[in-house]
Amino acid sequence: MGKDSMGLGGIKSVKYFFIGFLLLFNSIIGLCINKTDSLKSLLQNAQNDSILYTIQYELADELLLNNHTEALHYYTLSKNLSVKYQDSTHIVYNLLGISDIYSMMGEYKKALNIIQEAMMYAGNEYDLLASCHSRLSIEYDLMGKSDLSIINDRLSLKYNKLLGDSLKIAYDLHNIGSYYIAINNADSAIYYYNLSNTFIKSDIDILHAYNNSRLAIAYSDKKEYHKALLYHNKALKAFTQDSLLYDMALEEYYAALSLYKQNKEARAIKHLNNSLNYTSKLNNHDLFRTNYQLLYKIYNSQKDYKSALKYALLNQAYSDSLEKKNQENIIKNLKTQHKLLQQDEIIEATQHSNTLLSKQKKILTALTIIASSLMLISILVLILINRAWKRNKILTQKLNTANNSKQKILSIIGHDLKDSVGNLKNFTQLIQHNLINNKSITSLINKYIPMVNSTYNLLETLLVWSKSGDDNLISTPEKTSISEIISKTTDHLSHLASTKNITLNSIVESSIFYADKNMILTVLRNFVSNAIKFSHPHSTVDIIAKKISNNIIFTVRDYGVGMTQEQIDIVLKERIGKYSVGTMGEQGSGLGLALCNTLIKKHHGKISIDSIPNKGSSFVFEVPVSQKADSN
Repeated sequence: MGKDSMGLGGIKSVKYFFIGFLLLFNSIIGLCINKTDSLKSLLQNAQNDSILYTIQYELADELLLNNHTEALHYYTLSKNLSVKYQDSTHIVYNLLGISDIYSMMGEYKKALNIIQEAMMYAGNEYDLLASCHSRLSIEYDLMGKSDLSIINDRLSLKYNKLLGDSLKIAYDLHNIGSYYIAINNADSAIYYYNLSNTFIKSDIDILHAYNNSRLAIAYSDKKEYHKALLYHNKALKAFTQDSLLYDMALEEYYAALSLYKQNKEARAIKHLNNSLNYTSKLNNHDLFRTNYQLLYKIYNSQKDYKSALKYALLNQAYSDSLEKKNQENIIKNLKTQHKLLQQDEIIEATQHSNTLLSKQKKILTALTIIASSLMLISILVLILINRAWKRNKILTQKLNTANNSKQKILSIIGHDLKDSVGNLKNFTQLIQHNLINNKSITSLINKYIPMVNSTYNLLETLLVWSKSGDDNLISTPEKTSISEIISKTTDHLSHLASTKNITLNSIVESSIFYADKNMILTVLRNFVSNAIKFSHPHSTVDIIAKKISNNIIFTVRDYGVGMTQEQIDIVLKERIGKYSVGTMGEQGSGLGLALCNTLIKKHHGKISIDSIPNKGSSFVFEVPVSQKADSN
């Protein structure tokens, strides 16, 4: 039983406590508001720097989950003062706090670089080195580099042994055991979990429960289900005593899974019902989905197909709900990343401004001493101020441009996604309360398929668009077949076309060219998707590709609603225009076509559009047969 077979994204090791507890106890974050306010009050009354940066660090820790941008601000302020007073302990923990923010944002490489910077300040302090290696282990595991993760776990263990910290040693041994579970080495995992228990001085320490839970999983891997069930029960007893609902729900599920593998299905159902009882209090969609999936398997094996169908539908409903939440998290992360970028720019501008003010102060002091040089120095000050004003003006323009772009994208999100998500919400509520029958469910699903596809495509486009001004958006040419590009595009969109009974007619000339395959696919998919969107049901969309001279020319022709010249100009100028509506109510903003124009320019190609309102459109893009890697 490896990571993929656990049903809940793999084994959650104790190494993730620093993130896990934040997420699990998010419901009590309101209790921290008073502490946050108290710390801010203390901050205003701090009399010296050593107290100031200590309070700033504590405040950042309180804000870590609730407000990434504000937490980053206070971590940075505390770190800068810690550097000034050479307080290596506070420097390290502030840097680790900053790395936590970027890790929770999914920017693991940036988090990794910050932790490595923290290690330079750790010096020979064993406790600081242990903390740094423990965090490195987490980041490497999140990046899928399990070999580097276990190396850092062992280094953390080494330093904690030198410190003689029994509890930290126990946690390190637990983490190593979790590594061996992940690579399906149950015997080694059992050894390290048992060894971890020997370093825990208190029998009531919760780590005992987690070790027992993981021992149960290891014995399940060895198909020793009787032992596995004993350890599950021990863990469940401890979690129940501490009222840890999430762990109680998870442990009941694992116990049910162990019983299911022993063909003790009645007892398994009892544990699953217990798990669902705790899950309903948590409203955890992932746990709902996992429990319903196992209930489906049990009833299906018992040939109780009515119950099996019920739980299969519930499993699918919660799977769809999780996908929607993931999409919402993507949008939230885009907004937070934008705020962090603005925060970095403001900090940089402030530092620059402070440096400039310091220089001006020196100049003014010199003016009072050297009267004979008054005129010369005054001219110099004016020049410096003028340059600073110009730089600040440019910075303001950049910030306004970034803010305008954000507002445009957020307005599209609010307009294009609100109705779609609202319809899906109403649909799931109808199912939840058993207000519609199976025939109505099927009818509504067929109705919502185009809407869901359209919404998903918009989200995908927004993600690429948000990065289109970044230096990371470069073309990487590779050998590409025209027929492969066309085939992948039609395979991807055939279902969307079938919902409107539209025929995708491909006229392809077999030829090879060099281009960034993903970018070309993005452009062609967007063109064909738009053609389907604005075509009438039972019509045809032509996809034509051929080589002319040293260029490959792709043409997508539809016979639908067409475009005005004003709409064409907006697209080709890469602006976001007014909303337009497809033939079955699909919405479009022109954002995808504007992005296509940007991608084709990366290939030194061009896009042209020929359209007549109410008669159809022809979208054409051409790229050279040979490409050089884009370094910009």
